[in-house]
Amino acid sequence: MNGKYREDIDGIRAIAVTQVLLYHADLFFGSGFLGVDVFFAISGYFITTIFLSNVQAGHFNLLSFYERRARHILLALTFVILRCLQVAWFMLMPGKFVAFAQSKI
Repeated sequence: MNGKYREDIDGIRAIAVTQVLLYHADLFFGSGFLGVDVFFAISGYFITTIFLSNVQAGHFNLLSFYERRARHILLALTFVILRCLQVAWFMLMPGKFVAFAQSKI
């Protein structure tokens, strides 16, 4: 990837995420699968361009490639789990909260 920010692709990704959120909030009568598919296709495009640019530059390292992916995903996962626990603390009864919290471990 040439490092140039792609506003158009970022906009499509935002639409895909919005469609999934609306579907899960029962505000969208279609399927959330299309939004998920579009999001993964765009993510695959970005990951592939990063992968190919590193290979072409001659400094590709498979271990560091997966390390960056894991750090990115684990950071987002940790954030989502913590936010869900915060919301559940206020919305769930104690017994349900314990079951919810145990499901996150």
